[in-house]
Amino acid sequence: MDVITWLGKNWAMVWAMLTTVGLVIMALLSKTYAKRDDMQRIEQRVIHIESKVDDLPTKTDLHNLALEMSSLRGEMSQLAPRLDGVQRLSDLLLENELQEKKSK
Repeated sequence: MDVITWLGKNWAMVWAMLTTVGLVIMALLSKTYAKRDDMQRIEQRVIHIESKVDDLPTKTDLHNLALEMSSLRGEMSQLAPRLDGVQRLSDLLLENELQEKKSK
């Protein structure tokens, strides 16, 4: 009976202490766990990043691109001798034009 009478006399202080302890626990939990708004923003960012990643080329696409580039490099190396001949003709034509202008 002694505890019940003590609680009857000091119920306001006991209630204030329990409320304070509850508020401290809630404050600690709010620091520990993320809020729903934050989680929704994070989920939206993750969805946005996943859509960007899905648009990136795959390993197969990059491999095919490398093969195409190597074949183009081979074709360009075949064009180099032909371009040298065209350059030589262009130089001769330019030289001829300059000589004609000098002679006039």
